[in-house]
Amino acid sequence: MTKIQTDICIIGGGPAASVTAMTAKSNYPDKKITVIKEDEVGLVPCGIPYIFGTTLGDSEKDAMPCGGQNSGAEILIGKVENVDIENKVVTSNAYEITFDKLVFATGSVPFVHQNFKSSMHLENVFSIDKNKEKIDILKSYIEDKKKVVVVGTGFIGVEMATELATVDKEVI
Repeated sequence: MTKIQTDICIIGGGPAASVTAMTAKSNYPDKKITVIKEDEVGLVPCGIPYIFGTTLGDSEKDAMPCGGQNSGAEILIGKVENVDIENKVVTSNAYEITFDKLVFATGSVPFVHQNFKSSMHLENVFSIDKNKEKIDILKSYIEDKKKVVVVGTGFIGVEMATELATVDKEVI
């Protein structure tokens, strides 16, 4: 396990973590800032639906990645397993990070109602995750499908349905 000492530790890989890292670096340029996030490449959630329609087209070149890039922070990839506030230690599967200040910027995860959780393991059921690899799998899977069912009426669900309709999918 790699041991790291940092002034500011930010847990998370989304827009909140990016903004936090950039703000911390601009206000405290002499401080060491470390971001620990699970996915090497995460995507800005509100841009994900546009990968599936005509607005964007590709998670590789069109979608904006997020999670601390270009912030001046050290970026670590790992799943946080324990946070010890009293001793100021964050432990992941690969790192032990001691910190002076800690920020939780973990964002959100797709809400899956308990009635649907037992279906999430099925081959043709997906949630809209910020993970680039999962989005690429979903896009590839639905490429040749004619009908798509979108469950969820939040912004992401509505935008997914709208974008899929622009590429001639029958959206239910």
